[in-house]
Amino acid sequence: MFIGAVKWFDNQKGFGIIALPEEESLFVHIRGFSSTPLAIDSGDVVIGEKKPDKKKGGYIGHNCHLATNRKDWDIAMQLLDIEAKITLPQTLDLQHKGYRKKKDEEYNLINLAAKQILQGKTEDEIYDVITQYFQQSLNSALFLKYVKTLDTVLHELFDRDVADLLLKRIYVFFGESLNHEILFLVWKSGCFQYIGYEADGDFEIPEEILYLYATEIGYKELERIKAYSFGPAFCTEIVEANIEALDLSNAHEMEIAKSFVDVLDGDEKEHWQNYITSSITR
Repeated sequence: MFIGAVKWFDNQKGFGIIALPEEESLFVHIRGFSSTPLAIDSGDVVIGEKKPDKKKGGYIGHNCHLATNRKDWDIAMQLLDIEAKITLPQTLDLQHKGYRKKKDEEYNLINLAAKQILQGKTEDEIYDVITQYFQQSLNSALFLKYVKTLDTVLHELFDRDVADLLLKRIYVFFGESLNHEILFLVWKSGCFQYIGYEADGDFEIPEEILYLYATEIGYKELERIKAYSFGPAFCTEIVEANIEALDLSNAHEMEIAKSFVDVLDGDEKEHWQNYITSSITR
């Protein structure tokens, strides 16, 4: 299966070229569509299969259709974890001495696909497509990329006020339905609006979730955690675990250890400073 965008298509002759990621191109004939569109335009996102071209070698588009439905959304969102860029030609530009073709322009394929799939749908239909995918199919590790894609696409489809209201509604749903991994990712990024939390300042997430992802917590995150209700004890434990895992004979890792110690206060800080100093003199 492939997903790409029409580079050009001659609707009278019934054939054209589809641009695929990594600068690949695919020939497609109107007979390669499972149902014939009224018109096919440059930039239209197409989903289909590759079929060997017995006459010329290579491949041609087969069983193709324009991306429009919920199943197509699932296919398009598979692009979240890759950098799927395509290059499409621009329109001709009138100059004093005739026409001059503009340079081709690079597009993010997932944004083109998402915009096309949501185009013409009501706000409730868009809400359903987005939230159902979140509940049923989204890889939690890709949550932030998913939200950033939604933000870009909805602001292209609607006026800012309408897009903001729809996104706020979607974010509240995310906040009511999130799991531990998504909550940690949002906390680490500081983008609490993505889960419907709009208050100023930090957001203290449960200590047990931070323990689950302790290996992903650095000294910068510990500076935030230190102010939490459980912060001092948590920070001491994580600093100890990190320093003991570092090779203090390595200059770079020594600097990392010092950054962790700077998170601490009082006797704990003095203890670990002495520990590092004694490691240097050994």
